[in-house]
Amino acid sequence: MRLILTMAILAATFTAADEVRSDLAARAASAAKSEALTVRGRADWFFVAQELTHYGTAPGWWSAAPADVKASSPLEAIASCKDNLASVGVELILVPVPGKVVLHPGELAPPLTTSADGRIDAEERAFYAALEKRGVTVVDPTAVFARLQAVGTAPFCRQDSHYSPAGQQAVAAAVAALIKGRPWYATLPKVPVETVTTSVLVNGDLALLAGDPLPAKEQFTVRQVKVGAAFADDDALAASRRAAPLLLIGDSHCLVYGDATDLLADHAAFGPQLTAETALFVDVVANRGSGLNAPRLELIRRKDRLAGKKCLVWLFTARLFTQTTETWKVLNIIR
Repeated sequence: MRLILTMAILAATFTAADEVRSDLAARAASAAKSEALTVRGRADWFFVAQELTHYGTAPGWWSAAPADVKASSPLEAIASCKDNLASVGVELILVPVPGKVVLHPGELAPPLTTSADGRIDAEERAFYAALEKRGVTVVDPTAVFARLQAVGTAPFCRQDSHYSPAGQQAVAAAVAALIKGRPWYATLPKVPVETVTTSVLVNGDLALLAGDPLPAKEQFTVRQVKVGAAFADDDALAASRRAAPLLLIGDSHCLVYGDATDLLADHAAFGPQLTAETALFVDVVANRGSGLNAPRLELIRRKDRLAGKKCLVWLFTARLFTQTTETWKVLNIIR
């Protein structure tokens, strides 16, 4: 009898998870049919259509061997990167930013009914556990974002595909906490850091892609970062950043809030935020389109074997685990 009850409970759990995935996949398919990149939610919330596809993907995506012999699974690509970096004493910290729908399933229209624990990211959590078994340090911002929500602070923009400035700073603080616990951190010279806060009003990229009617602009407070008299991302400090012990690579989550022309704000991207939290310069190699292969290929082209680097932070949106025009590749940065 106990076995039958246990099996029934497990079946119900799996069925609930399958129903959530099926719902997300159906919503994503509807968006694809209309060639929409954006899914409009409730009360001026907007979501990336590919994000719904990612969370609607069947279990096992992270361990399955790809059909393309030139490709790899995300597990092998990331674990091999960690091992390659370790050969020259550089630590890898992986920071996959969860999709907005993970924190705000109720803002879809109609609201998404989640499984019993209110989570839709069980497969990602299993993937991160597998990475950690391979020795990869993973910072999953989901819990950090949930704490922000609990005190009434939005971790994501309603209208944009990126985290909010508050969400970004919270992730930077979580990564910095790990870095400051490393033995080598205390031995490094620190730089004088000052911060300036400013307010911005923006329509995000998803709202602009969705077109009319545009909602009212969102207002954010951003933290701009200075090193001495210059902003941390000023060209005058480029040489100092290139020689930095911290290296940040990834996608547009590394760059957002760094250029008001099309990235919402100035002098407040993730690299400067990490500088604000650690008092260390940060070398940044990021790509707006995708943070998987292009940044690593750029590091290979440098041919410096990451001399002077202590830690590489790899930051990108989690939907790239399954939703990318690239293939996950094993690339040896250190050759």
